[in-house]
Amino acid sequence: MAANIGPEAGASDGVVVAASSRGEWEDEPDYHFTWTRDSALIISTFLPRFLPTAYLRSWAPSEALQDIQSAEEQEGEPDYLVEGLVRAYIASQAAIQGVSNPSGDLWTGGLNEPKFHVDGSAFTGSWGRPQRDGPALRALSLIPYANFLLDREYHTDIDYVSHHLYDPAKLRELGKVIKNDLEEVGGGWWNPGFDLWEEVDAHHLFTLLVSLRALQAGANLASRLNDTGAADFYLAQAAKIVHRLPDFWDDSRSYYRATLFDTPPETEQIRIGSFTRKERTSLDCAVPLAILHAGDAAGGDWSAADDRILGTLRAWVLSFDGVYGINKGRKWTEGWAVGRYAEDVYNGIGTSKGNPWFICTFSVAEMLYRARSIFEQQAGINVTDISAPFWSDVLGETVKPGPLESSELSMALEKLGVVGDAFLQAGTSRVTPDGRMSEQIDRSDGAQVGARDLTWSYASFIAAIRARRT
Repeated sequence: MAANIGPEAGASDGVVVAASSRGEWEDEPDYHFTWTRDSALIISTFLPRFLPTAYLRSWAPSEALQDIQSAEEQEGEPDYLVEGLVRAYIASQAAIQGVSNPSGDLWTGGLNEPKFHVDGSAFTGSWGRPQRDGPALRALSLIPYANFLLDREYHTDIDYVSHHLYDPAKLRELGKVIKNDLEEVGGGWWNPGFDLWEEVDAHHLFTLLVSLRALQAGANLASRLNDTGAADFYLAQAAKIVHRLPDFWDDSRSYYRATLFDTPPETEQIRIGSFTRKERTSLDCAVPLAILHAGDAAGGDWSAADDRILGTLRAWVLSFDGVYGINKGRKWTEGWAVGRYAEDVYNGIGTSKGNPWFICTFSVAEMLYRARSIFEQQAGINVTDISAPFWSDVLGETVKPGPLESSELSMALEKLGVVGDAFLQAGTSRVTPDGRMSEQIDRSDGAQVGARDLTWSYASFIAAIRARRT
């Protein structure tokens, strides 16, 4: 994963390259660009190697962060080399924020530009823009580090925050990476934009949930820096997003839709650049990814253990029933390779039939591991009408609504791990002997296809392994 960052990847220092694939061969696309979204998610993957766990969910209520300095739980001994990587990333993003591009500039929407050349210059070709998840994810990747610096209390650290991350005296200014992103999110979260797959111009659960968390985390940081006006503004906007999120629940189908439109889309009118898409059910990998990157780790409506999320996860996975030949003969609880959505026609190079993705397959494993961790903490599982089909599948017998008994609870926790392991194996079995992962897995023969060495594929595997260990 680190090999796709900076000069080693042929990029400017601190720039995260999406993949090593440069489109030099007929069977691979050109992904040698830097995406704001992917870059932020990759940097977030490095943070547990450096920061105590308590810093990582920076949107927690401010009173939950009061004892953050005493939090020592982290991934072994801190790797201080990661701090150098994070600072190089910050410098690269400060430069990119100042680049005028087809979406605008620092003040006129340019922060929503999805991708740039690896030297930080603007990509001016046709693309699905704007993409409004980028600024939110970038803020979420850096606010934990800002909190860490404030707690370390070195004068140089305090100065670094004000000079490079957040200056309460400035609304927007070149070089203040977090503050600029928070103002962008707070001032435009309600506008439509393209989804994380760069295909659909609408309103997206993933984008809104990461925007909510960025604003909540930003409010906590602003309060620490005595920027009370900004904190109040961010919280007010966050409250509006909270009010909007339930609209994504489809009560008639009992699952969360990934996307909502201002007006119903016409068949064959959903696009990514020149790639036409079929009408979709909105069962999409974007929903579990939203929970993994912006969910509640302690339970609640937006956690991996929520009954509606479990029902949505099951419905999305089952939408691939009979779609991919490599899953033939297995129940979903025995581990399937899954893709973005069942109607996908992007094959990694062009359009025909879509394939499973490493990202999505590992996301199922991580979701199940996280759900197990939450239920262990809660020491109980209450089955509802919505989650009963999920639990019936996982336990291999009919489960009725109501609290699980002690013996059933132990079995449920064990089975969550077993099914999670099955999905982890569905992905790792397609990794090359030297540990390489592409973007996609061929639906018929299981060979790797699409972009080589997709950085996000590696990050998704690391995240799943971390969740398994908790």
